[in-house]
Amino acid sequence: QRQPNGAYMKIDYVANAASMGAKTLTADSPETLRLALKEARAIQQPVVIVVAAEKRGSSIGAGHWWDLGVAEVSGTEGNERAFRRFDEGKKKQRTFA
Repeated sequence: QRQPNGAYMKIDYVANAASMGAKTLTADSPETLRLALKEARAIQQPVVIVVAAEKRGSSIGAGHWWDLGVAEVSGTEGNERAFRRFDEGKKKQRTFA
């Protein structure tokens, strides 16, 4: 199985999100994430919460991938149509890494 083997790029996600007009918050523990989520809910603009992830942690090669999709159940027909399209699209996904 192929594994990523290149150098990591240093990306400033806080600066990137702020450059697009988002309010940025950071979290480095479950408690600071809870606080950031609480704060984000009170902000009336786009918010990005930046959480550092472990480099090449256990998810690579573990057979899973974080795929943010659409809520499966929402009670709105538009969202349920979006979920069906998302679900059909997942069947066409290919794994490259």
